[in-house]
Amino acid sequence: MLNVEIRYNKDCSVVRTIQLLDETGEQIAYFNSKSVLDKFCKKTGMVLDEGVVVEENSVAKEVMHKTNRTVKINHVDYSDFDPKGKVHIRGTKGSSIVDMYIHVEGDVIHITKPILLADIKTYNKTEGGYFEFRERYGSFYFVRKSRRRRKKKSSIR
Repeated sequence: MLNVEIRYNKDCSVVRTIQLLDETGEQIAYFNSKSVLDKFCKKTGMVLDEGVVVEENSVAKEVMHKTNRTVKINHVDYSDFDPKGKVHIRGTKGSSIVDMYIHVEGDVIHITKPILLADIKTYNKTEGGYFEFRERYGSFYFVRKSRRRRKKKSSIR
């Protein structure tokens, strides 16, 4: 199962880092704010337990939460990729910023990335560079669906 490690300042008023860790403790993703973690939990159905204080010192407090999900990272050709219930995210692959998807099957969260960067659109120019992206958003952010504008009805008849 996935674990979520949250590091707070000493009085727990400020979240410093949030990491999504797999069963072996390897970092899968990180979030820059609690609101992004909450959105991730809502979109994937992930539930955090109460948490256990792993480390506490004079400067920080680290709490580890167990979850009800596991994760699998897939690399696919997007031309034949269309699972039901996919959620569009934008994240990093190598040093490129690309479209990715999350979908849930049973208790497994699938994070799907493209195989080849040559075949897809990258967003480095519009999102800033790799480091700016990671500093601003963390590992990824959820892409909003574009709203269609209604055509104004003509008042002339």
